[in-house]
Amino acid sequence: MKKRFIFGLIAFLMLSTVFVSCGDDDDEPEPTNNSQNVDKPNDNSGNNNSSNNGNSGTGETSKEFTVLYTAENNVGALGGATDPEQKVKDGATVKIAGPGTLAADGYSFIGWSTTKGSSTAEYTEGQEVKVTANLILYSVWEKNAAPVKTYDYKVIYDLNGGTGTAPEAVELQKDFESLTIATTTATKDGKKFIGWATSKTATKVEYAGNQKLAKNGTDTEKLGYSSFLMTLSLSLLSGGETTLYAIYETATNPEPETPKTGYLWIVHDSSKEYEFYINGVKKATWTKASTYKYELEVGTYTIEVKQTSGYVFTPTTGKKTVVISEGKITELSGPKSSTSSEYFN
Repeated sequence: MKKRFIFGLIAFLMLSTVFVSCGDDDDEPEPTNNSQNVDKPNDNSGNNNSSNNGNSGTGETSKEFTVLYTAENNVGALGGATDPEQKVKDGATVKIAGPGTLAADGYSFIGWSTTKGSSTAEYTEGQEVKVTANLILYSVWEKNAAPVKTYDYKVIYDLNGGTGTAPEAVELQKDFESLTIATTTATKDGKKFIGWATSKTATKVEYAGNQKLAKNGTDTEKLGYSSFLMTLSLSLLSGGETTLYAIYETATNPEPETPKTGYLWIVHDSSKEYEFYINGVKKATWTKASTYKYELEVGTYTIEVKQTSGYVFTPTTGKKTVVISEGKITELSGPKSSTSSEYFN
């Protein structure tokens, strides 16, 4: 009996010890993991290195790119863009520049391309572009349409180095009827304008100012029209444009002098009909007694009168040589009576 009690007590004490041990484990603090504490400084060290590359608040130093605009192309453009070189941070947006002073004869600017000589624009003025690399842009051009021609001939007036206002150009059709050559008050080295010529170095006038050329005009107008039409026709080989150059006074083409003249007065006393001739050229027919006056250049003339056919009167004819002097009157008298044998008394 006593043994049983002892074994029972021992068993009770052992169980109590087990329960106490379990309770002590729950109250103990959780041990520290020393391996995590080692790694963390390494991670922090990595973060510090990133900060030095500009990704922290210690100061950014991101990349910068250049957008460069150039006139290089195949059409001979000259000048420069409004902003020929733009500096842009990586990933930033830039507005594409305009053509500025760029110009190409016969072409219109349409934009920019990354390919030199391209005819297609990839970028246009004012377009917003995100930049992630250096960019070189070449100007792109479009050929202008040829102007529509509305005339066959065009007459252009050139003052040929003179001072003044050149007349406006004249456009003509092939079937034009008339043209009045323009005039001008231009001068050159103090010398007056005297006419036009088709050659820049000419000294002789071909067409006078205000000269009328007419297809169906007077003989002089017709002659001038035919001559000018031939000149215009030749110009068709080079587009139909003809230039008239101003001609000015020179030592070889002074203004013509006014001819010196005198006067012939003939007193015709017969009421019969006579024809009057000077140097064999008929000038008039006299049908009544009167005084006839003629202005002639200084010189010697043969004066002749003839009775017209159908009349048989005396005198029937008369001839005389006269000298005309400058500013003087030479007077001749006709028959005083029908019985005169010669016309001049």
